[in-house]
Amino acid sequence: MKKVFCSITKLGKSGNFKISSGIGFIADDNLIAICKSKAGKTYKRVFEDCIKDCRPIPNKPNEFKGIFYEIKEIEVESKPNSFSTIEITVEYSIWYKLAVEMSEMQIENKSPKRLYKKRNLDKKQARKKAVLERTARKRLEKG
Repeated sequence: MKKVFCSITKLGKSGNFKISSGIGFIADDNLIAICKSKAGKTYKRVFEDCIKDCRPIPNKPNEFKGIFYEIKEIEVESKPNSFSTIEITVEYSIWYKLAVEMSEMQIENKSPKRLYKKRNLDKKQARKKAVLERTARKRLEKG
């Protein structure tokens, strides 16, 4: 199971509707997205066999996008008190980026300020942590 950052949008004639945006998981060819309902409750939604429809984005490593079609059956009232089922096709736009773990070598080569920006810390916290790391390194060097 791989961790990904994903965005799923339902495409339609009346407009586009974003279903999910955030963290998800890939298991086999399925995308498991963590969605929020209108009431604010979180739930998991599985998009089966959608990964095989996604292609890599040129010049962007570990990023993929694609269009996924899902066929749903809906009951429609044709005459009073009689229902018939019809099949409709729902179209989704899927984008995801693999969450790559950084090795210790990559962390050492990057400046602390840049690392903390990626972790969504503000500038003051980033400076404070960078100073603390520098002083800790100096203390280790002095022995």
